Amino acid sequence: MTGDTPNTSVFDDKTGEEGMYAVDWSYPRPDFDRSARWLGLEGAWEFARGADADDGSVPPDPRFAESIAVPFAWEAAASGVGAAWLERGWYRRRIEVPAGWQGERIVCFFGGVHHRARIYLDGALVGEHAGVGPFECDLTEALAGRGSGMLLVGVEAPIDKQAIAHGKQRSIPADDYDSCAFQPSSGIWQPVWLEPRPATFVRSMHLEPKTSL
Repeated sequence: MTGDTPNTSVFDDKTGEEGMYAVDWSYPRPDFDRSARWLGLEGAWEFARGADADDGSVPPDPRFAESIAVPFAWEAAASGVGAAWLERGWYRRRIEVPAGWQGERIVCFFGGVHHRARIYLDGALVGEHAGVGPFECDLTEALAGRGSGMLLVGVEAPIDKQAIAHGKQRSIPADDYDSCAFQPSSGIWQPVWLEPRPATFVRSMHLEPKTSL
């Protein structure tokens, strides 16, 4: 899929049933447009609530008994989970790398995960991030030339958010502004996608206006 409109499983508030709806996931980064070659990972992922290993490693047996629609926060009914005040969750999905990307670096982009994320591919830790903004993980070494792998994302979203950036998301204990706070947005809440990248690439750019412009 390179810019196609995938079907995403979402929960319908009106009917109380899960269904397949056409959702237009356009390429997420217009400032670094690589929309000619990208693979969206939106849609149904396996999901496991709760357990986390004390040392930050993958727990021995996460029980993936549910399916969650990415990229909807796990509190949202549209996620198919609707989990309120859940502090930890695990996402799992097998990825297939297009054959035409052979020989390039394979990068996984996350538009946003709240709050702390650890990313594994076939059991190898490939990235960590804390916050709400975008980040990326290079999967090349973990793939080791293979065309597929199991992607696992562990997320920690503290109920007590007072020590972390959380905007007006509701917290326990409550913030002073709780009367106008809203439901938390935990887990993967922005698009996830793969891109191929050559060894030499543009990572960022800075534009500085001049008076002559």
